[in-house]
Amino acid sequence: MPKDKKEEELKIIDKRRFRLKENGTVEERKEGEEEKKKEVPQEVKKEEKEKKEFDEEENVIELPPVDFKTFIASLATTVLVNLGHIPEPSTGEPLKNLEVARYHIDIIDMLAEKTRGNLTPEEEEFLKEILRDLKLRYIEEVKSSN
Repeated sequence: MPKDKKEEELKIIDKRRFRLKENGTVEERKEGEEEKKKEVPQEVKKEEKEKKEFDEEENVIELPPVDFKTFIASLATTVLVNLGHIPEPSTGEPLKNLEVARYHIDIIDMLAEKTRGNLTPEEEEFLKEILRDLKLRYIEEVKSSN
């Protein structure tokens, strides 16, 4: 909104038939009597609005394009997190869950089988390389944990 335009002030008017008095009793409001709520100063409203806009800008994440390679890469990242090779994003700490890692490797393997013949040569090579790398890393982790 352009800054030269005067912003409208927000006025809240209580039009309920009854009102609660400070001593806790209920009183019927006389006809035509309206209680105005305290107005928030315009400067405070403006600061809150600017803060909200700033916070929203910080939370904007540029996402990669949606394609097969990006999807496989996201699954591979999940495997690497569960192998402990990449820190867990929410805590920043390494996580090791070999069962979950193996599960996601199996998902990628299943996708390789189901998409065979429907991928570009580049996608097939990418999938083959990712699977080989993840399986080798998984085997190394299983051996080192025994």
